[in-house]
Amino acid sequence: MVPQVVLPFHVGIFGRRIVQRGLDEITPLIQNPADRSDLVRRLNGRSRSAISAEWEVIVSRAIASVATVKYQGRLGGPSRPDLLVRGAAGGHSLEFVADIVAPSDDGISKNNPADFFFREFSRIARKECGYAGGFEIRIGDHFTGRYPDRRRRLLLPAKGQLSAFLALEFKPFFSNIRDNPTTTHSHRCCEPGVDISVKFDPSKKDHNAGQYGLCSVPYSLENNRLFYELDIKARQLRRSGFEGPKGIIVADGGCQALVANSGSGGDPWSRDEIIEHFLRKHRYVDFVTLTTCETELRNHVEYRLRHRIYWKRPFEDQKIRILHPVLGSALCSLPRPRRDPRNAWLRLREGRDIAAGWSLGASVWTPNRRLKYSARTFLALTAGTLSETQLRLSLNERMPNRAPFFEFFRRIFELNHEIRAVGILRKPDEDDDEIVFNLRPDQNMPYLGSGGESARSIEIPVAGLVRFFAQLAYELLSPGTKRFSLGQMAPSIKLALQEGILEGRMLTDAGLEQGGRVLRLRLGSRDAAVSEYR
Repeated sequence: MVPQVVLPFHVGIFGRRIVQRGLDEITPLIQNPADRSDLVRRLNGRSRSAISAEWEVIVSRAIASVATVKYQGRLGGPSRPDLLVRGAAGGHSLEFVADIVAPSDDGISKNNPADFFFREFSRIARKECGYAGGFEIRIGDHFTGRYPDRRRRLLLPAKGQLSAFLALEFKPFFSNIRDNPTTTHSHRCCEPGVDISVKFDPSKKDHNAGQYGLCSVPYSLENNRLFYELDIKARQLRRSGFEGPKGIIVADGGCQALVANSGSGGDPWSRDEIIEHFLRKHRYVDFVTLTTCETELRNHVEYRLRHRIYWKRPFEDQKIRILHPVLGSALCSLPRPRRDPRNAWLRLREGRDIAAGWSLGASVWTPNRRLKYSARTFLALTAGTLSETQLRLSLNERMPNRAPFFEFFRRIFELNHEIRAVGILRKPDEDDDEIVFNLRPDQNMPYLGSGGESARSIEIPVAGLVRFFAQLAYELLSPGTKRFSLGQMAPSIKLALQEGILEGRMLTDAGLEQGGRVLRLRLGSRDAAVSEYR
C-alpha cells in the first residue's frame, strides 16, 4: 500500500481535488519513491515550481489514460525524461519520451517590476497625500540589441530600491496634492535608467491609469522564455539515452511568449515562429505540444484550454500517424481550469490558504423552499473563523439587503418556519461542496453515513443555529446598530469546529436527527472533503 499524501491548503490552476486525484492515479507509475516525494514537495511549496508540478501531475494523468506511462525512469543516460510512453495506435506500436515544462515570466517581472511599482505608488500616495486614485502614470522603456535579437527593459529603479525612491523622489509632488487637492499636478523623473511621468487629475479620483511596455513580449527569436525552456528540455532529452521519438509538452505557466502573435517582419516574434525555429535547430526533437489557458466571458468568467501540436520538418507521416492519436486524445482529456496561471501564481505567492478554493458565499435560493450554500463558507461562519472582510463579501455586494443565506435564516426565525431536511451535495470537480437546507421533506437528500472511523460528529441544536444566523443577519445587514443577543453559538461547538478546520477536516455529511431538533455535522478524516480520492 502506497502511503497517501495530503496536499497543502493552497490551490492552483485546476483546484486541489483534481490535482489530488491526479496524484493518486499516477503514483503507481512512479518507480522511485524519492521522485514521488520530490513531486509532493514541489506541490506543497510556495514557489513557481508548484505550478509546474501541478501541470506534471495533470498531463501525466491524461497521457496515462490513453497509453502506458513510466514516470522519470532511467533509460541508460544521465538524464531522466519525465515520461516514457508505450502504446499502440492505428495498428502500430509506439514508444516515445517527453518532458513537461510550464514557462513563466516570473524572472522578467522581477527585473521589470511594474506591478510592484504601481502597488507601492498607491500605498505611498495614500499615506502622503490621502489619495490612492486620480493618477496617470507612464513608465518609459528602451530597447537593447538589434533585430532580430532585441530586448525591452522598463526604465525603473531596481525592485529593492523602489519604495525608498518613491518616498524621496515624489515627496514634494504628494505634498503639493495634499495642499491643493483641487488642482492638477504633474511630475516627471528622468535620469539615467529611470523615466517616470505622473499626473494627478482631481476629477478622476475613482481610478488610476498606467502606461508601460510589456517586456515579456518576445522581440528576440531565442532570447525569450519559451525558447529558453525548450532549449533546456531538448538538451535533457538528448542526454536520456533514448533513441526513439522525443517531444516536449509545453503548458501555460503564465508566459506571454506562449500567446504572442507576430508583428510586421517578425517583430515581435510569434509563438509559432519561435517553436518552428527551435525544431529546426534541435533536429532530434520530433514534436512540441502547446497548451494555453484562455478566458471566456459568459455569465461569469470561465477558462478553457487550447492545444497545438508542432512537428519536426520535413514531416514524417508515418510517425505523425502513430503519435498524433495519443497526444491529441491526452490533451483533449485535460480538465477545465479553475483559474488562469497568473492568478494561480498570485494566490500561491501571497500565501492564500484553503479559503482560496471556496465559493465564498455562493448560494442558490428558492424562497420558502430550499437554500443551497457553500459548505465551506457555512462551516467557517458557524465556527467564527471568517474575517470581517470575508463576512462582507459573503453578503453578495450587488444586493446587500438580499443576501440569500442570511435572509433565509432571518425569515425562518421571524416566521417560525421549520427546517425539514439538510444534506451535502457533492461537487467532485470543485474545491467546495454545497450544504442544502430544505423547508419541505426531501426523500432524495443524501443519507447521513458513518463517515469512517476517524470522522468527527458535532451536534448543533437547530433552534440555536437559526437564532445564531438570524443574529448575524441583523448585525451584518444593519450597519451601525447595536449588537443583538438573540443567540450565541455554544463555545464548545465553535471550538470543536475550529479544531476540525485547523486539522484540515471539512464537511462530508449533514443531517437532522431527534425529530429535526438537532443538526448533526460530520467532519471527515483529515483533508477528506478536499480529496475523497485517497
